[in-house]
Amino acid sequence: MKMLVVILILGSLGASVAEAGDKQPAHGYRGWVEDQTLVIKEPAAGSTQGSVVIAGDAVYQADFCNQDSEYFCFTSQAYAFAVPKQLEPGMRKWTTGGLSFEIVREGMELSLLGSRISGLLLIKLPAGAKYGAEATDRDAFYVYSPERGLVAFGFDPAYPYATTYWMENRVGFGAGDMP
Repeated sequence: MKMLVVILILGSLGASVAEAGDKQPAHGYRGWVEDQTLVIKEPAAGSTQGSVVIAGDAVYQADFCNQDSEYFCFTSQAYAFAVPKQLEPGMRKWTTGGLSFEIVREGMELSLLGSRISGLLLIKLPAGAKYGAEATDRDAFYVYSPERGLVAFGFDPAYPYATTYWMENRVGFGAGDMP
């Protein structure tokens, strides 16, 4: 029992240090095909410059939507994501920053880390989108919850070496207010 408590405390400290060390909100994700981490570090207050860190050492500068934007969004060399802060009923597509996203499935439900998450949206960014040095050659998919934020994301799983990242905490990037 003491070992479990120590592990839980150490895990909590790790998340706190990641956020407190640079005063940027950070959202941790873990790949399940390749066991690697990805951290979305939001900008410090008053800035739109953050980063996406993969496997602890690949750091990609990221541009985030400002706080007054209609979107939760970021764009980096590795990944890009955007979703309206207020999803209107029937809204299926949106474009921001030259990138077009589309809801391809809605109303999904899953249990993650013992917590049931409902009302999930599967959002697609089609192949050919340009947010890095060149256009992507594969579709990107995002599982999003208006309450929990970005739950999971990755490239088309049919593509070799595709990693899907799952949130490690109760909420991910772009989460609304949790009760």
